Amino acid sequence: MRRLIWLVGLLSIFLYAMPLDVSAQGLPHFNITPDKMYSVAIFPQSIPIYLTKDIPPKVNIDVSVVKKVLSEQIKGHPYLNLITFDEIEKSFKTSDLLHTEAFMQAEIDMNYAQTFISGMNYMAAIEILQRVTENYKKSLVPYYRPSTVAQAYQQLAYALISQYEEDPDEYQPLIHSARLAFIELIRLAPYLVMLEGRQSHERVVRYDEALDLFLNNEAYRQTAPKDADALASKIGADIILMVRMVQLNDGSFNLEIDEYHAKTQKIYYHQKTIDFNDNITSEEVGADAAYLMSKSYDCLNVPLDVPPPEKKWEGQFFAELGYSYSAYLGFPTEQILPNMGGHLLVSYLIDPYIFVRAGFEILAVISDSSRELYDTFQVYQIPVDVGMIKFWNWFGLYFAVGTTFSFSTSFAIAHSTICKTFGRDDLECSDGDVVVTDSSFALNIDAQLGMKFGRNPFYFVIEGTASLTAYPMLDEKSFRFPIGLRTGIEYWF
Repeated sequence: MRRLIWLVGLLSIFLYAMPLDVSAQGLPHFNITPDKMYSVAIFPQSIPIYLTKDIPPKVNIDVSVVKKVLSEQIKGHPYLNLITFDEIEKSFKTSDLLHTEAFMQAEIDMNYAQTFISGMNYMAAIEILQRVTENYKKSLVPYYRPSTVAQAYQQLAYALISQYEEDPDEYQPLIHSARLAFIELIRLAPYLVMLEGRQSHERVVRYDEALDLFLNNEAYRQTAPKDADALASKIGADIILMVRMVQLNDGSFNLEIDEYHAKTQKIYYHQKTIDFNDNITSEEVGADAAYLMSKSYDCLNVPLDVPPPEKKWEGQFFAELGYSYSAYLGFPTEQILPNMGGHLLVSYLIDPYIFVRAGFEILAVISDSSRELYDTFQVYQIPVDVGMIKFWNWFGLYFAVGTTFSFSTSFAIAHSTICKTFGRDDLECSDGDVVVTDSSFALNIDAQLGMKFGRNPFYFVIEGTASLTAYPMLDEKSFRFPIGLRTGIEYWF
């Protein structure tokens, strides 16, 4: 018993001394009063997901949840104040004269460009559309009404390709300009795609080339400091966050954040690769975004030597169904008898490392070949345990202690050769040669050590058990002190 107590203590120290997972931990918590509040704006209004062509995503990530979690992290921080999109919209509607004139001129020129495209005067349309995109950019409309600007870049790319197709040798340089226009289209409207059969072959080819450039070159995706500075000045933000999800060629995603600080006029580019095979949720991606942002706190003069926040935990049920094998170390027979049966265990994970469980197990104590035990009898058990568990990707290790309430049916044991050979009804088998034990109750104190292999929600489990019979401890006519092995399939709800 003393060794068991030592083992429990050492395992507790081992598990709780392990480093916690730092993913999805969000912004650090501060119990301090800020000297200055820093205003933060998140762009775009809807976080874009840039997908690789012909590689379907493995999971449906909810970007609205990602943005909501990031926004809540910012709102809950004493140093930060989130600028809502309603406030951003109001800032754009109260534009200064320069921005208003640039926007109005772009809207007027867009109509002229459509006229020239209809008349197949592509060079004139290209000149006007280039002016349109510059004026849109000057008015900062891409951050406010991205679909409007995306249409301008789409028409520009079409006009460039149409002019190139009239004389490919003379207008070869226009192809690269078309790629650059498509890159801006992809940035502003990733949901628009070019498909063979619905668009001309040349358009599809150039769009795919632009998509490849955009996805494989960070420089094409990152926000220019001068653009971020103009946007921060426009809406009165101290920090601008440009958030996006970019699919990689292996199917995983990069979470990317361009973080601009108006005070220092510096921009920081953060990214983290996220493999959705790890069962990460949209909420955890949002917390990861907040954590990436916290890496730049030195620019805010915020202390960094603070503990990470406690991760909010939601309990989880899991159940195991499997095979049981055991034997009693204390037995009234001449040899150890095997016990075989099955079990159902239901557990509840109350925090990342602690679980409780209860279950039902039925075992059959098998009669030996010498027939010392006349017939197989049954043992019904209800185990109740508490334990500690730790996972490393696909492998888990756990330890548990508890009690088992056990009920066994009656059994008879023969102590003479005559009784064993000819049965208890033989005339030479006396009553003293056969010991009959009525059905009885037992209480065991248990310890289990087990391993799990698999991926959520299914695991294969193997567990060793050892029990100390607390009652009846000294009854030599009873089967006592069981040890055994359990294997089973576990499902996490």
